[in-house]
Amino acid sequence: MLCSTTALSEAVSPEFTQLARWPGQGRHPLVLLQQVAVNLAFRETKAGGILGINGPPGTGKTTLLRDLVAGVIAQRAEAMAKFDDPEMAFKHSGQRLRAGNSWIHLYHLTASLRGFEMMVASSNNKAVENVSAELPGIGAISNDALELRYFKTLSDTLHQSDTWGAIAAVLGNAKNRHRFKQSFWWDKESGLNSYLWAVAGSVKKVEITAPGTGYVERRTPRIVEAEQPPSNREEALERWKSAREQFLSALDKSRQYQTWLESLRTELAGLPALAQSEASKAVKRDAAIENTRQVEAVAATVRQAESESLCQLQRVGKELHTHSLAKPGCWARLFKRRVAREWSNKLTLLYANHREVETQHTKTTVERLHIEDKLRRARLEQQKTKTEWESVYDQLQQVRRQLAEAQQKYGVAFTDAAFFELEHGKRHQTTPWFPPAAQRLRDDVFISAMALHRAFIDAAAKPLRHNIGALMNVFTTQTLGDVEKQALLPDLWSSLFLVAPLISTTFASVNRMLGKPPLESLGWLLVDEAGQALPQSAVGALLRTRRAVIVGDPVQIEPVVVLPNTLTNAICRRFGVDPDHYAAPSTSVQTLADAASTYTSEFQTRVGSRSVGVPLLVHRRCSEPMFSISNAIAYSDMMVSAKSPKSSKYPRSAWAFQMDSRRW
Repeated sequence: MLCSTTALSEAVSPEFTQLARWPGQGRHPLVLLQQVAVNLAFRETKAGGILGINGPPGTGKTTLLRDLVAGVIAQRAEAMAKFDDPEMAFKHSGQRLRAGNSWIHLYHLTASLRGFEMMVASSNNKAVENVSAELPGIGAISNDALELRYFKTLSDTLHQSDTWGAIAAVLGNAKNRHRFKQSFWWDKESGLNSYLWAVAGSVKKVEITAPGTGYVERRTPRIVEAEQPPSNREEALERWKSAREQFLSALDKSRQYQTWLESLRTELAGLPALAQSEASKAVKRDAAIENTRQVEAVAATVRQAESESLCQLQRVGKELHTHSLAKPGCWARLFKRRVAREWSNKLTLLYANHREVETQHTKTTVERLHIEDKLRRARLEQQKTKTEWESVYDQLQQVRRQLAEAQQKYGVAFTDAAFFELEHGKRHQTTPWFPPAAQRLRDDVFISAMALHRAFIDAAAKPLRHNIGALMNVFTTQTLGDVEKQALLPDLWSSLFLVAPLISTTFASVNRMLGKPPLESLGWLLVDEAGQALPQSAVGALLRTRRAVIVGDPVQIEPVVVLPNTLTNAICRRFGVDPDHYAAPSTSVQTLADAASTYTSEFQTRVGSRSVGVPLLVHRRCSEPMFSISNAIAYSDMMVSAKSPKSSKYPRSAWAFQMDSRRW
């Protein structure tokens, strides 16, 4: 489905995986394309940009957003951990606002903690409210994540339900903003303002008047009782140091595990080349052994020839010596008698024969020395090739053992040839590279990152109280007065995002909610139900953020257009714009984001094909036969059902029989 298997393998490798994972209920791991989507969201938008994700209903869009949120929070926690004192992340701007008889001071927030703000937006107000409500819900985390609590008292008040922490806020329209401001900040029982005053050492007592008697009871706010803030700044810094150590330890463990996983991926990628090298070394070794055998055979022949020539030389020498001893007397030689002449002639022949045999022996000796030198070099080459082969062979066997152990003992799933040969449904329900142990370590990173955020807020309570207080005072107008103060509006919003990492809004409310900050003042825009959004509606949110992840499904409800198509087309023609590519309802925020994405997928249909962004294919909501019906009609049978089938007392429907026979 993706552009190439190579791109898919890279996208799911540990090298591109975010640091943290949402500790979800039941700890279901991310399936293949959810993991791809989350990783690509971090990689492809690193320098700013858009990633389109095709998310049909029931395919885990909320799960994807959870893991994306967890990764961003972990990255900001890593930036926070660089400060020995969190207050050093704030710098007084020299500006202040009057608040009654007091002053609210305005602080700059360091650039290293900017860019992590997350805003989820949609044309559908209910959709984004649901996302913001689901993320902090107590059912969104695992039952054993008991230590994962983050201003629960505040969050319970905000959402009027049982939650685990103030991870998200429902903003957008004026009604939601007013409700948020009153609950989040001004509520004397559970508001953050009461908590931050307690951290500063000044607990604002809540006055409760008893009905009838008029007796006034003054008691500690519920958020102070429940959340137990540090009693002074020294204690806050001690808590900060402890939380930072725990976070860095969890981060180091996770990264060490991921480094090991990355080494496995590198070994797996190099396995074919290593096996080829081993085979090549084996061929060279065998060739060297054969060459040595041949040289040894030649050497044996040469040695035999030298031995025979030596025997012949010794025999000729002995014959020459014997003949020399039979030398005739002086007189016989003097008068050249026949005996003397015969002896002399034979001596000459014996000398000639001796020289010839000696020459032949010398030649065979030289040849022997040459062949023995050649044999020595052949044996050295044989030993060298054998050593080289053994080294590569041992390395190959070690890699194979490590990979087998990783699969069998630690449950690591590889993106190897066998993985891509899996049946479509099995492949897309697999989580490559990240076994349960790695997921657990990433859970720990997220849990410790939330604890670090809490400790950061405690240790930087003073500048945070001023900045967020200033923002709450202008929450409706977003107007700070003069130009110098107005320029600090992004710092105030970023301070709020330090406490509540994610806010939700509709596109229509973005301008009124955020005012007019500089372009790309915020970090992330997460668009939900983007297939229903008019292209122009997202412009304001896109301009205010640096990175955008657009999630939706173009084959669901189209954008609602109030103008007639003829008028829309006429306007497009007037300005030289192709209505098929840029005008609703045929075009939406989702289709434009898909077109702008580096990675796209293609669905074949009966009348052609359609391209979408990274697809989420594993469906967990619908039962049969509705899943198969919608899958065949809209998704080219590419979706995978992960819902366990349940027996039914009712007979199979006519739709089911038609699905079986594929008769429409």
